[in-house]
Amino acid sequence: MRRRSGTGPTPRGRTPSPAPPRRSRSFSSTYIGRWYAVAISVIAFFVAFASLLSSTAAASRLLFALARDGFGPSSFARTNPSTGVPVNSTIFTIVLTTILAVGLGLFGATSVDVYYWYATIAVLCMVVAYGMTSVGVIRYMFRPTSKIRRWEAIIPALGLVFLGYVYIVQVTGQTAPYTYFPWLAGAWCLIGLVIVLAKPDLAQRIGARLTTEDLD
Repeated sequence: MRRRSGTGPTPRGRTPSPAPPRRSRSFSSTYIGRWYAVAISVIAFFVAFASLLSSTAAASRLLFALARDGFGPSSFARTNPSTGVPVNSTIFTIVLTTILAVGLGLFGATSVDVYYWYATIAVLCMVVAYGMTSVGVIRYMFRPTSKIRRWEAIIPALGLVFLGYVYIVQVTGQTAPYTYFPWLAGAWCLIGLVIVLAKPDLAQRIGARLTTEDLD
């Protein structure tokens, strides 16, 4: 019998390997020492905290950009006159993050679980986003105005195949709650697709604005 969350065969009667979030600490303590497990935990905390800060900054500014272009509450488009920080969208992001984290904690999830679960959902969404980027590049290459040689489309096509493989590996053979994450990520991406199809002009305007700002 083989467990997806383990590291190999698990004979009957033997305790299975720990779940992924705890595996590094467990193995570190067993094969190196307790001090190394503590070091791994401290490093993981700083990594998670840095991820929280960067994600909060990115999410709040994305909400600001969307609201500025007409999608979302207009209050999200307001910035501090002195610092230029989108205060309302930042506060909303922090409050929502706290609610989501505490909500899982109330149902028995640990801090490591909360980080790992949301990170897994985010990674699945990112794989879809990268895949759509590859599709966009291929589509652009075959436009009459494109100066890119068409045979070079094999590069994003291979990337698309690899992303598909990564997604399949991440979603097959998992145990709960990891079996729920592909559905949550898919639903989130589907909501975005519905919005784009329902309001293509809005999506075009937002995309053009974001592209211009990235080039600047």
